[in-house]
Amino acid sequence: MTDEFLKKLKDYGVNTDETFRRFMGNTDMYEKFLRKFSEDRNYSLIGPALEKNDFNAALEAAHSVKGVAANLGLDPLAKACSETVRLIREGKNEEARKSYPAVEKAYADTMRLIGN
Repeated sequence: MTDEFLKKLKDYGVNTDETFRRFMGNTDMYEKFLRKFSEDRNYSLIGPALEKNDFNAALEAAHSVKGVAANLGLDPLAKACSETVRLIREGKNEEARKSYPAVEKAYADTMRLIGN
């Protein structure tokens, strides 16, 4: 992992010490999982599910993205998804729909960070 990429991770908000501990200090493995993140389909399911009022599907997809993002230390994305998940669980469906732009922004920022 280059120093430049490490700085980008930290600037994005990744607690690299904690995250790398989860990966047993194996930064190559971390980078591999980070780069594979863009292949996860769950993000692409959230928006359409919200549009169709399929809040169960939106909850499942947002919860999945939240978990993977949290494990990878992508806290801005994990927090944005967490808010959407919370709102759906509370039955605040319109608010959940309104929270989605924050998820979109955090996801776009994440994809720029990891180069996808």
